Amino acid sequence: MKIKSILAKRYNRWEITDKIFFSLLLTGSIIEFSQVGAGFIDGLIISRFLGPEAMAAEGIAHPIFSILGIVSGLLSVGMEVRCTQAIGRGNRKEFSKFVSVTVYVGAVLSFIAAILVLSFSRPLAILLGASGNAENLTDPAAQYLSGIGIGVPALIMVAILAPALQIDSGSKTVQTGALIGAVSNVFLDLIAVKLNWGIFGIGISTSVATYLNLLYQCTFFLRKDRILHFVKPDVPLKDFIQMLVNGGEKAIKRLSNTIRPIVLNSIIISYGGAVAMSVLSIRNNFSDFVEIFGAGIASAVSLLIGVYYGEINEEAIREVSSFEHKMILLFSGSLCVLMLIFARPIARLYITEDGEILNMTVFVIRVLALQNPLQALISSRIKYLQAIHRKLNMNLLIVATKAVFVILSAVVLGKIFGIYGILASYTVSDALSLLAIYVYYAVKTRRVFPTKKDFQNLPEYFYLHPGDVISFDLRNLEDVSLASEQIILFCRGHKLDNKTAYYAALSFEELASNIVEHGFPSNKSSHPIIDLRVVISGNSFVIRLRDNCRQFDVTSQIAAANENDSDPTHNIGIRIVSKLASEITYLNTFNTNDIIIRFDLSEPA
Repeated sequence: MKIKSILAKRYNRWEITDKIFFSLLLTGSIIEFSQVGAGFIDGLIISRFLGPEAMAAEGIAHPIFSILGIVSGLLSVGMEVRCTQAIGRGNRKEFSKFVSVTVYVGAVLSFIAAILVLSFSRPLAILLGASGNAENLTDPAAQYLSGIGIGVPALIMVAILAPALQIDSGSKTVQTGALIGAVSNVFLDLIAVKLNWGIFGIGISTSVATYLNLLYQCTFFLRKDRILHFVKPDVPLKDFIQMLVNGGEKAIKRLSNTIRPIVLNSIIISYGGAVAMSVLSIRNNFSDFVEIFGAGIASAVSLLIGVYYGEINEEAIREVSSFEHKMILLFSGSLCVLMLIFARPIARLYITEDGEILNMTVFVIRVLALQNPLQALISSRIKYLQAIHRKLNMNLLIVATKAVFVILSAVVLGKIFGIYGILASYTVSDALSLLAIYVYYAVKTRRVFPTKKDFQNLPEYFYLHPGDVISFDLRNLEDVSLASEQIILFCRGHKLDNKTAYYAALSFEELASNIVEHGFPSNKSSHPIIDLRVVISGNSFVIRLRDNCRQFDVTSQIAAANENDSDPTHNIGIRIVSKLASEITYLNTFNTNDIIIRFDLSEPA
């Protein structure tokens, strides 16, 4: 225990996990911007150059992105859940298999969706609210939908490929593709305005920009070091259906995001006509931008919690949740303060003239600022519940926060405060959702102040006996030596035979020493970090090493050591463990090397 205490106190235990989270946060934010940024950029340019009526038409048509998100969400999120847990178990074949079937099905559905949007753009515009008092918005809304319809396959496929590439250490490809799409969208939108192509040209620009994003993402498949390979989609039907069920979070969220604006559009049009609708459209447009950091945090939660859930690693799940709250405070909290201070200049980006419409826009920016941290907490909670398979809790929270509470708030506040009450309904809804989460766990646990464990909501088997797991970070050869001694003590404490204990420690020491000495051969400013986890769970003894060094497939080293007969003592630890271990797996995910050595304790060593 003394050795473990020395290692635990020497460093930030969770440096690798925190760095992965921060990287995923940035990538997830960029991905989110690539998905909603098209609408944000379109809305900003439409409001600035085409006027309030065109902005109201874009607001009417905007739910098309949520409708398409139902298709991409069912597939991409379900795939993400299944694949992160496969990676947590070290199963790269399952990862490739589920990505492949998702891509194949997504390609077919995306072309069908494109045909439907292009064929029925006018009826779709009417269905989304361009009727009655807003009948004059039917034609421009239908034109925008037609422009977007051309890019539907790219919109769906980008959403599907992005999480798969992230898992396979392709974050930079995703980030660059998203930036290419965003920059080209602005450039093409301005050309469309210059050529007087109207709102249809804005939609076309978004479609072309999204295809450029997708094209760059596909360059990832030129890499030879990727885990992902397209294979025959021999996924059993029941497993595919379960994958879709796992993706229900995104589909229900998108469905709620479709129903909610249709209802709110009709309510606010009845109160204030096209002017009020234009302000609500500005609010929805700018919210897409300010929520990208919250969405990035939620994405990081989903990916990392999924991996650690597959590992049955409660300690790491606790750290991810803690770091998530720090990031919400840093990003969403800071953005909230900045928006409150600069609400009027932000409103001026959309509205250039003074008057009531400017005052309403300033108000809506300020209430959106207050909502931003609340929304980030709720989005992360939804992703967390999804990753730990609490589907009922997740779905209830989505429906409550995305539809029920916001519609009820709009109806009640609209009667009391009029248009301003409706514009504040989103913020009130999120506050009610957080209150509902607290009340749920307080009632469930019969505690006025539920504990962190209560909010974790994990199965009891996740809470391993302290003696059944050891974990710490290692930075140098002294740490490696201390950890090797700890592994021997750990094995003896669980009455494993001395041979298994000695050779497991020897193999670990050889692998870890190699990482420390050769992890960054050409960059002396960087230092290796090894996240070590040793666990007894059921009939398995598992040693897992995760490092931040350059990519290196240790299984190739093991194969080479076994083939080298000239020096039997060379790599002796690796030679012996390859014979004793029931499975040795190498993965490179989230730009880290993962080595999993598994011993089956049900069989004699």
